[in-house]
Amino acid sequence: MKSINYYTFLLLLTFFLTGNQELKAQNKGSNTCANAFQVEVSPTSGCQSRIEGENTTIANAAVINPPCDNAGINRDLWYSFVAPLNGEIAILVDLMTAFRVEGAIYTDCPAQGGANTSVYCNNTGLSAQIVKGLTPGDTYYLQLWSDDFATGTFSFCLSETEALGQQDQCSTPLYRDVINPDGCTPPQPDYIGDNFGATNDPNLPIPSCGSYGQGKDVWYAAVVPASGQIYAEVGDAGGPNDWVMAAYTGDCGNLTEIDCNDDAINFFPALSLSGLIPGDTILFRIWPYGGQDEGQFTLRLIDPKVYPPNNDNCATAQELTLVNTDVGCSIYKSCGTNMGASSSNAPTPNCGVFDGAKDVWYSVVVPSGGDLELTCSENSPGGNKSWSIAAYSGNCSNLSLLGCAEGTFLSYPTLSISGLQNGDTVYVRVSDNGNNVTGNFFLCAKTSGSLFAVHFENSTAYELEESNRIEWRFYASSEYLKFNIERSANGQDWTLLDGISIYSNEDIYYTLDPSPIVPTSYYRIIALTDQGEQWFSDILSVQRTNNASENILFPNPAGDKLHLSMKPGQFGDDILVEVFDLRGSRLISKVHDAPKGNILTLNVQQLPKHATYLLRISGSKYSKSFKFTK
Repeated sequence: MKSINYYTFLLLLTFFLTGNQELKAQNKGSNTCANAFQVEVSPTSGCQSRIEGENTTIANAAVINPPCDNAGINRDLWYSFVAPLNGEIAILVDLMTAFRVEGAIYTDCPAQGGANTSVYCNNTGLSAQIVKGLTPGDTYYLQLWSDDFATGTFSFCLSETEALGQQDQCSTPLYRDVINPDGCTPPQPDYIGDNFGATNDPNLPIPSCGSYGQGKDVWYAAVVPASGQIYAEVGDAGGPNDWVMAAYTGDCGNLTEIDCNDDAINFFPALSLSGLIPGDTILFRIWPYGGQDEGQFTLRLIDPKVYPPNNDNCATAQELTLVNTDVGCSIYKSCGTNMGASSSNAPTPNCGVFDGAKDVWYSVVVPSGGDLELTCSENSPGGNKSWSIAAYSGNCSNLSLLGCAEGTFLSYPTLSISGLQNGDTVYVRVSDNGNNVTGNFFLCAKTSGSLFAVHFENSTAYELEESNRIEWRFYASSEYLKFNIERSANGQDWTLLDGISIYSNEDIYYTLDPSPIVPTSYYRIIALTDQGEQWFSDILSVQRTNNASENILFPNPAGDKLHLSMKPGQFGDDILVEVFDLRGSRLISKVHDAPKGNILTLNVQQLPKHATYLLRISGSKYSKSFKFTK
């Protein structure tokens, strides 16, 4: 086990991801522990796996109550993760529409009436917590719930922690990103910092505010964004509850204090810095009032400038996902915001107030039934309901009004249109209805007819020892119930290989062909509905060679090293080595030179034990996959 200093921890969590990731991240999580959704624990350099949970459509499950609450009567979601080498994780939850999220961690899936295997439980609301004492490499199960049958959406991240080190010195601050959250991105999760074991440097100037005393300060740094503004805020992470913060330019031998604050928000400091030079580095110094206490705090760094949304005009309209059920709307609704938006010059509708209003744009392709229903709904409690929706045909340079709908202060608008041409694009304009109000909303595009819309992603087929493995990821905007996997020797005549029930969107599915056709097997995946509709994937193929008996993987189960015997030059000159878990997450990716002998040696020390993995070897001449355990 890696040894670290348990006195101190620092977490950097970055939920803000570039691009529009909200839809792909929604509704992840299982209603049962046995099918828990696997979450990666991100390194401290950033939260690489942000999860957005939504329990609105989850049924109540009969589960054992956690030791700190009665979650069994609520809609809960389950996740699993592997504990990192230091045996610690940080959990950060950000509420979107959920009232409060609580959680527990278990060593095994709890059973109704069975032994309670929880190692952590929180019934006061998760926000920023560090959990210690986990066994490195072991799998744990995370249960998240809301009290009193509450439902809604939330975001969370699991991350490794850091021991106190460089941030104790002014000359080696920890750099943190300055985030500019738009109206549809949850507020930037705060970094968790602490000053356990921190010291002060008597050669540095005493700050101009608060009581410095013995100091015990820590240092952070941030690069000034293009706006020349930074808003910095320190908050509560479990105590002490009185911190001070100062900001500086220059280097540690020539510091210039530009601001200092003690109690902007209760007993916590906040700084609003402006007029900074973009690209410059700002140093932030944080210490407890009086310089004696030790503990944890949160740090938030934000660029407060409001930028125009990407869909501020018709030419950059955001595409809507079309659904045909209310449940589909709850999952595939698009978040919208007019924060920073400008007014458009499109034809003025005959309802609402669009002239001079701050509007944003969307697009949707007309389905076969020719009808659309466009509905705005609440994004944030108490938000503006008085939006207006207008729909147009044509193109952005020549728009024709199809219809409009106006909301009120009491209800959101819904616009229904029929008689449209299948395959045409409809442009949707959402406005603040002339109220000069900015805010957030959800927008859903629904049709009353059947949907023939499925997307297969990352479909692939490859050799796996003596079998062929076919795997794919699946997205659908309709109720598809089953996959049929078919096989062919020529790519034209097909026979059924396997049938799999569809249990969730966005999961990785796979099947094995235990008796592949030699020399080439062709495969296709078909998604089916209960109405007989079908959707076909691209055709996949696997060509088997006479190399199958030339490779031996040993030892299996593996230790710290894994060896693969091969014929010299079998795979080509440069070899790509990849290791995946059984959910398809890539854990290792490295390019090797072709071995000079007949043995390729791989370092798999970092992989958790008691798990099964897939090893894929790809070269210019040949590719093959193997299964191994550790």
